[in-house]
Amino acid sequence: MINKYAVGLFLLCFSLGDICVAHQFANKLDLKTIGDIKLDDLVELGISVQSKKLTDSGWGNHREIILQSSSLVFNKKTTKLIVALVTKDDLLAVMNNFELSDKYPFEITIPNNLKLVILVEIEESKGGLRPGRYRFEFK
Repeated sequence: MINKYAVGLFLLCFSLGDICVAHQFANKLDLKTIGDIKLDDLVELGISVQSKKLTDSGWGNHREIILQSSSLVFNKKTTKLIVALVTKDDLLAVMNNFELSDKYPFEITIPNNLKLVILVEIEESKGGLRPGRYRFEFK
């Protein structure tokens, strides 16, 4: 049976031009992850994250997530973002190499039963974070 959310996400990812849906890819990402990152650390890197539950008719069990960066703080040469959509047991989509700035936020609307995982890869030490890949998860 085809998961209607997976099909919708596939079409969304295809339209963005960056797709990678594979368990091997997800396992490699998790193996390289140093640990979890806090919301305060994301702000220190120049990344703001907002989550808003939708209440409009027909969208009551969905939420909108917006990622945005501050051009004054965020350094896209030393900080890379990977966004993954997951269920409890499966990886549905991975998006990377997208433009993120204060002018071009990354916006996505997902059902409440999906999780959005942000992997942040830092090449230079910043604040209390050492170089490596960190994980931030919306639950």
